Parts: sequence; C-alpha cells; structure tokens
Amino acid sequence: MGTSQQDDTLRKLMKKDTDVLESLILELSSPVYSLIFRILGGQANKEDIEECVSDVFVDVWNKIESFDSSKGSLKTWIFILAKYKALDYKRKLKQKYNIQELKDYIPSQTNTLDEVLRKSQIESVLEILNSVSSVDKNIFLMKYFYYESMDSIAGKLNLTTKAVENRLRRVRELMKKK
Repeated sequence: MGTSQQDDTLRKLMKKDTDVLESLILELSSPVYSLIFRILGGQANKEDIEECVSDVFVDVWNKIESFDSSKGSLKTWIFILAKYKALDYKRKLKQKYNIQELKDYIPSQTNTLDEVLRKSQIESVLEILNSVSSVDKNIFLMKYFYYESMDSIAGKLNLTTKAVENRLRRVRELMKKK
C-alpha cells in the first residue's frame, strides 16, 4: 500500500466508508489469519481464529482515529492489532484450563462401598494435586481428565514435550508414594 493510497484509505476509513473496510478485509484477512493462527497454535479451533480475525477488523473500524502514520504503515498497525488481539484470545483460552475443582467428579451417592472407596481415592488425588504447582496440576488434569496429548499440552503451556513428561512423571511418583 503506497503512501498516497494509504492516505486515501485512511481518509475514507475515518469517514466510515464500508467499501474501503471491505477491500482491506479482502486484502489482509488471509495474512492476519495466518498471524493469529501462529500465535494461537493448537489452542484455538477454526471458529475461534475466525472470530479473532473479525474482531481485529472491528477494531480497525472502531479505532482508526488512533492510527498514527508517523509510527508506521496502516498494514503494520493492523498486524499489531491482530497480534495483541490474538494474545488476548490466548489468555482467555488458557483460563479455560484453570480447571474447575475436581470435587465435581466426586459422586454424590455414597450408598455403596465402591462409591465410598472411589470418593476416598478422589479426595486423596485432590490433596496431592493441591500440594503441587498449578502448572503440574493443570498438566495432570489435561492429560488424565481431558485426555489431551503430550504435544498439545506442551503447546498450550509453552513447554517442551519432555518437560511435560517429566512433570507428569513426578506427580505420578508422588501419588504412588502417598
């Protein structure tokens, strides 16, 4: 996008010309999608990524007055908006894995010996999980309650697969001891 073309695009966007926004979306939605996909990795599904892309262009529409051409091009500004929007989405998706209490898995009926034993085992697991770091707790829950792969867990927590395996092994060893 040349300087005169950028100035024309800016002027029209500030006047809320929807045709200009539409042409920006056509031109930049694919590279914006790619950027967001790289940031969100395996954490988000296709719909989440598409929603994030849409939110970026809504921000372009709503925040165009805050664009400062002395700091860079319109295209760069849009990519920066996309980056920060994707990072916000990433934080929100991680919060989904600040997993609800395991007490939800404790059965309410304790009328049989099996249920009593099961409840006791779950309480023991809870006690152990509450004694380890939140990262180790999340890894354990993602692996054994949400059946996620080691690679998926590693990607979501920005760890190596080996680090995830080692942390999981330590938690299992702690459980065996107790």
